[in-house]
Amino acid sequence: MAPDFDQRKSNRSIYRQVSVMDEQTMSAQIQESWSLPETMVDGITERLRQAIITGTSTFRLDKLALYLSDRGPQRYFGSEYSEDDARRFADALLQELLGHYTPPDAAYETQEQYVAAALSANRSRADAIYLSHLNEIGIMWGTLVAVRAYTRGESFVARNVGLRSVWDGGHWRVKIIFMDHDSLIIPSFSEKDFYVPEALRWMMLDETYIWGRGSVLGTVGHLREIYRITDELHEQTIALARSALKKLTRRRRAHSQAIQSCEHYLTRYL
Repeated sequence: MAPDFDQRKSNRSIYRQVSVMDEQTMSAQIQESWSLPETMVDGITERLRQAIITGTSTFRLDKLALYLSDRGPQRYFGSEYSEDDARRFADALLQELLGHYTPPDAAYETQEQYVAAALSANRSRADAIYLSHLNEIGIMWGTLVAVRAYTRGESFVARNVGLRSVWDGGHWRVKIIFMDHDSLIIPSFSEKDFYVPEALRWMMLDETYIWGRGSVLGTVGHLREIYRITDELHEQTIALARSALKKLTRRRRAHSQAIQSCEHYLTRYL
C-alpha cells in the first residue's frame, strides 16, 4: 500500500510552525555566538563550535516524553487550545513514533489517558519498535566500546537522540538517530598516550546516559516512558540487548585487532 503522504502532511502541519521558530532561533544564536569574519574563508574553521549533520532532523526523546505527558499540550500550544487540538497533536506524534498507527477507539480526556489508550491499541507494534531501538543502541555503543571510543555522554543524552519515521522498502520504519557527535573520541591504533582511567570514566558516562543511573533517566528510560513498556518486557529486552552488545563488542574488537596487525606489518616491512 502506498504511503498516505497527504494525511501525514496534514497531521504535521500543527507542529511545523514550532520547527520553523526553532530553526530561526538557532540561526540567530549561531550568528550571535560565532561572530564570523567578513571573508568567511580564513579563520572560519577556528570559530566553528558545532557541527551540523544534514538529514538528522528528528523528534528528540526528551521533547517526545514531555509532549506525550499531561503537560505536553500546554507546553506546545500555550494556554489556548481545544481538546481536538490536543488529540490531533497526540495523533501526529504517535504516528511518527509508530510508523503505522491506528487511532484508539476512545474519547480524549487527558493526554496521558489518550496516549495510553493509543499505545494499547498498537501494543504489538510499539513493543517491536522498542526492541529494535534497543538493538540499534547496542550496535552503536558496542561498536564504540570495541574500538575504545567514547562520547562523554553527548551522543547518548536524550536531547541528542531522536525518533524519525521513514518510508523504507515499501513500509514505514521508525529509526532511532544519534544526532550529536562533536565529543566523539576514537583513539587511533598508533596513539601511544591512551589513558585508560580517563577513557573508562567517559565510557561510564556514556553508559549512564544510555541506561540511566540515579537521577538520570537515560535514553532507554525515555524510550520506555514514550512507548509505555511494561516491567516484564523491559527486563527481557535489557537482557537481550546486553547479550547482543557483548557479542558485537568481541566481534568488532577482533576485527580492529586484525586491522591493527595489518597496519603494523605494512609499516614495518613495506
